Amino acid sequence: MPRPIFKSKYSYEPIRHICDYVKNPPSMMINQIITDKGLSSPRFIRSSLNTISFKSELVEDSKIPFGLLIQPFADLCEGEIDSIPLADFGHYGPVRCERCNTYVNPYFCFMNNGKMFFCNMCNKENQVPTEYYCQTNMNNVRSDKFQRPELQFGTYDILAPPKYEENLKVKEIYIVIAIECSKYMIESEISEQILSSVQSVLDQIPEPQNTFISFITYS
Repeated sequence: MPRPIFKSKYSYEPIRHICDYVKNPPSMMINQIITDKGLSSPRFIRSSLNTISFKSELVEDSKIPFGLLIQPFADLCEGEIDSIPLADFGHYGPVRCERCNTYVNPYFCFMNNGKMFFCNMCNKENQVPTEYYCQTNMNNVRSDKFQRPELQFGTYDILAPPKYEENLKVKEIYIVIAIECSKYMIESEISEQILSSVQSVLDQIPEPQNTFISFITYS
């Protein structure tokens, strides 16, 4: 649901927001400096609802649209981290839940001296791979937590293991371009400029023989 636009000095002065389970994300209309403390910044993912009922019936009866706005390559602002943390899982690749394939994150609950973990998405008990094992303290916190980005941040990049590189060669590339062709766009020649821009980059496509381009026009 759209939020009101605040036209005051507070809309322009940056506020500091810590992403955790305690605070709801601020409005996108507010200038903000985000700190990732285990939850992804709203710059990368923002939900249309800050609170969701556990009962699906209540969600359906409320008729309130629920969706996610995801921008994995959103720009960071001055005062935030310089770059997204990089996690290297070595040859074996990232740790994931056996049932729902959720990637390891700060809310995986490690048990049995670090040998098992509970998935925070589906609650399945998983065995920790031997190459990823690390002892936990009395509070079930891994001793290497502050050396591993995946256990500290809601957003982190993963260094692809060698097995992923074997499948890097793309057989076919599909590109879909949607262009608005309303009366205003045509009369202002914006649609024409868009087509001209697309045409200017066609020669730069890496593998044109394996690339298929489709156009969708709407008004």
